[in-house]
Amino acid sequence: MATSTATIDDDISIDTDRLINSKVQDEYVCPICRSLLWKPVCCKGCKTIFCKKCIREWLLQKDCKNRCPMNCKKYQEESPPPILNSLLSKLELKCCYKTFGCQETILYESIERHENECDYQTKQCRGCENKFLLKDIRQHEEYCDKIDIHCDLCQ
Repeated sequence: MATSTATIDDDISIDTDRLINSKVQDEYVCPICRSLLWKPVCCKGCKTIFCKKCIREWLLQKDCKNRCPMNCKKYQEESPPPILNSLLSKLELKCCYKTFGCQETILYESIERHENECDYQTKQCRGCENKFLLKDIRQHEEYCDKIDIHCDLCQ
């Protein structure tokens, strides 16, 4: 399976081993999930930066009482410093579908779009329900004998 199996949106998790030619700076890592920050947000009190998804899930825990994981009295969200987004945007990453054959090197700022469109993601055939690479699914479905063809002229 690929390194990241989550759908690409707020649920993304970018393992630090996907970084190319960069040393992982602690400032780029979420203290909750220990992965590369994704859609970062900041605690107004302590200025700790988290993935948006991680902190939102943390705050939903019944025993957290809207407290910051870093023990601030109350978590209040603000945008991280603009320099962080600038630094993150320059990072080069391996596609999460590398294990399926994708050899692309993608900039952090383009990872969401690329992985949503990557030809090496798997998709289930609507007939036989086997999984195929996106780049192969159209051809397979043309010949899959489990897909019924409905002809308007024959009805």
